[in-house]
Amino acid sequence: MSAPDPALSPHDTDTTGETVLANRWAHRAADASIVDPVRLRVQGVSVAAYRDNRWPLEVLGNTCTDAIVFEQQRRRKAESMGWRDVELAWREPLKRLAWLMINKPVPDHLLLLPGSNYTARPGAGTILYTIHGVITFLRWLRETTTDTEVTVTEIRHVNDYHLQRWVKYVHARNLNDPSVYIRPLTYLWAWGEAGELPTSDVLIRPFWIGQETAVLRPGRNAGEGREPLARETMDPLIWWAVEFVERFAGDCLAALGWYHDNRARIDTRSTIGHDPDAALSWLRSLPEHPAVDDGRPVRDMAYLTAISPGLPGRSIWTGLNRLRKTAGATLPPLAPPGTAKPLPISGTALINGQPWLTLDWRHVTDRHGRLRASLLWSTLLGACAVVIGYLGAGPRPLELRSLRRGCLTVQYPGNGAIRYRIDGRIRKKQRDATDQQSLDGVEHVWPVLPQAARAVEVLDHLPNPSRSDLLFCDPDGRPLDASGVNKAIGVFIDLANQIATDHRLPLIAEDPSGVTAGRLRRTIGPFIRNRPDGVFGLAVVYGHASSIIGASYGGMKQSGSTRYLPQETADHIAATLNTINSSLDHDGGLSGPAAQEAINAATTFRGAILTSRDWKKILTNPDIQTYDNPDSAIGCRFDPTTRPPCQNNTAQDARTEPDLSNCHPSCANRFYTDQHAHEHERKAAELDTWADLAPEPEAVRLRRKADEHRATAERHWQTRIGTDGTAVPTHPDHPHRGE
Repeated sequence: MSAPDPALSPHDTDTTGETVLANRWAHRAADASIVDPVRLRVQGVSVAAYRDNRWPLEVLGNTCTDAIVFEQQRRRKAESMGWRDVELAWREPLKRLAWLMINKPVPDHLLLLPGSNYTARPGAGTILYTIHGVITFLRWLRETTTDTEVTVTEIRHVNDYHLQRWVKYVHARNLNDPSVYIRPLTYLWAWGEAGELPTSDVLIRPFWIGQETAVLRPGRNAGEGREPLARETMDPLIWWAVEFVERFAGDCLAALGWYHDNRARIDTRSTIGHDPDAALSWLRSLPEHPAVDDGRPVRDMAYLTAISPGLPGRSIWTGLNRLRKTAGATLPPLAPPGTAKPLPISGTALINGQPWLTLDWRHVTDRHGRLRASLLWSTLLGACAVVIGYLGAGPRPLELRSLRRGCLTVQYPGNGAIRYRIDGRIRKKQRDATDQQSLDGVEHVWPVLPQAARAVEVLDHLPNPSRSDLLFCDPDGRPLDASGVNKAIGVFIDLANQIATDHRLPLIAEDPSGVTAGRLRRTIGPFIRNRPDGVFGLAVVYGHASSIIGASYGGMKQSGSTRYLPQETADHIAATLNTINSSLDHDGGLSGPAAQEAINAATTFRGAILTSRDWKKILTNPDIQTYDNPDSAIGCRFDPTTRPPCQNNTAQDARTEPDLSNCHPSCANRFYTDQHAHEHERKAAELDTWADLAPEPEAVRLRRKADEHRATAERHWQTRIGTDGTAVPTHPDHPHRGE
């Protein structure tokens, strides 16, 4: 008896299921459109049919009610998948994979992989790079197959040997992001494993499943910058950014305001206040005329007009022509190339008693490539991006770029205290009604330090000739994309280093990977923590975040140093106890091994934390250490004497709180509230829905997991107790739910 083919999944031998699957795909190929109607996000747009040779993806929706639609989103609207150039042998398998990614959620077994960061509904960009990645792999396979090797004619013929060669090939290219060539095959495997693809399209389980982090090592870290910037870069970077925001911004705004006030009359067609005689007299009085900066022996008409006594460009142009034609008159000589062109305004900021910068015409007019902004404009954008990104509670790059004018709120709660808040929107992992990534995001408020608040005020006061309501935009009102903000930061660093050289001050050291907006959020945590009393500074900057997030950004989670964020921990405990009290007051109940202990803790504490003495009392009272874990729908009445399973690492024995990311269902400290039971019921219903759509044996596993959630909820309703420790009856109208 021959051994089974290891490349085939268990469900491949089910001929009945294979026939049903083949009929289903035949029906789709004949009549289906590329997008299920419930997935449409753009109405009134024609939808391609499955059999078409081009699939436009704009129907997946890149509509965004927010004005911040950057270039990458605009490009994505025009993206489409064309099948004419795809080899005929691979066309139908790839069409099937694309259709599944467009219309069905990613299989559950892929989402539940350890360390998985896959999303249930990939966006248009992910779908596009997945299909491109599989095509690239298959073409590489065809080109590198030798005469002695068996030609791969179907995806099921791919084996471990091919996948290992592919990974070596990808690594040899030293790509910044090798995932674009590895993850597409993971998607392909997941859909085959879920039984959604015919036998011929099923990929063997790749050897990297469960250890993608080790396989997907980038050639260069180009992400959010998980490696902190060196001290020689960080120290002067923050210092110079704050200096620009707090001391030099006034002079920069004055210079930019002067330029934009005079911008209209620079045009040679401007005739308001036209006076050729006055222009002739003024031009003749100058000792020399400035030249343009491109090396030509031509007078700089724009600069002459701007510094003239209110004369329009037409007057200066006419006056020069008359001066040339006047008998016996000679034009003043041209100034040598590179001669300064000072502005008729004086700066106020000083460094060691000297002007920090001599404001020049070139500072307000020169454009820097794609930025289309002057030196001072770009410098202010870059400095403010650094200050807000570091000291503004860490908004992500897209959240930073989408901040609007007027987003700053100043609160005066009393006792001389001042609080600064920035209103914006969070977009990461936000889903819309169709379970796709929401480009609008959700509203969010960041608490910020005074320096970040001042940076927002500076951007608010930039001249706004195009009436853009975005903080980060060019003078023409166009929003800056990620590369635009990064270029602005580079312009700021260059000018800061020029000033540092002139005044013999510390330079901002060059970082090999560059200082970008994407690195600000990740580098501030370890940087502040490594300063004296840095753990307290970390709590200030990330005080709005959960201790799990703050600890991971600061690199403290492994050492148990989250105990240095006491106020946040006390707030969490107080909120958990108040939630329990509210449930008990409304005939709710608790269940689980630590239910009575959690009730005792809740009856001990009621109210809010008003003073530092209050939260210190909470932290020092071992009888009320109660935590909530909404992600796992479980509570923890923490008692370290029970040797909880989450503290199985001897390096963390000193911790005074549980590891909520490592809750165990057998822990003696656990308890469940009515809200937890509702969440388990919701998860069970969701898994049942997925099981109805999944093939065997995946459906069996999903239903088993749903039964576990249902059993947890049922056990709660049957065993819950109230304040006095007696059983709480269920409401007659809802036999499995309390009021």
